Amino acid sequence: TSVSFPDLTDVWMAINTNNNTNDYTLSTPNLTQCPTISHQDDSITSIDYSALQTTFGFDVEETKLSVIDLPFLIIAKNYVEINGNLYLSTIAFNSLANVNGYFGISNNPVLTSINLSALIGVGGEFSLYGCDALASLSLPALASVESYFSCSSNAALASLSLPALASVEGG
Repeated sequence: TSVSFPDLTDVWMAINTNNNTNDYTLSTPNLTQCPTISHQDDSITSIDYSALQTTFGFDVEETKLSVIDLPFLIIAKNYVEINGNLYLSTIAFNSLANVNGYFGISNNPVLTSINLSALIGVGGEFSLYGCDALASLSLPALASVESYFSCSSNAALASLSLPALASVEGG
């Protein structure tokens, strides 16, 4: 099943999908802003937010997604949470510069690639946990984290590069 909103450019409140029974894909190729996007749905297999630039919150938990690619997302004004996605191998937020609150990636056991090459600052906690297949993480532009920087229980992680990190306020 495919759900498509090809002309949707702006959402005033939220896009939420939860507890659907049939596998489906979701496409919003022209959506540029949406306050909250939440997918807590083990039936969603693909998402297209290829034009998204701004959100307050982005939450993807326990889905069948293998790729999350948001090439034009610049800012998450509150949080990003990617948790418990058993098939997720790739996260690509190539343009994401700032998350004003919490940024967490956890319990994605086959995740092998994370692109956060433009990420400059996190206004809360940065957490990477339980991503057992991830061998390396490079955050070349990350300069500050306002709370905690936590990277733990990532079994294959052999390389962590943070060349611009100058400040972690909370520990």
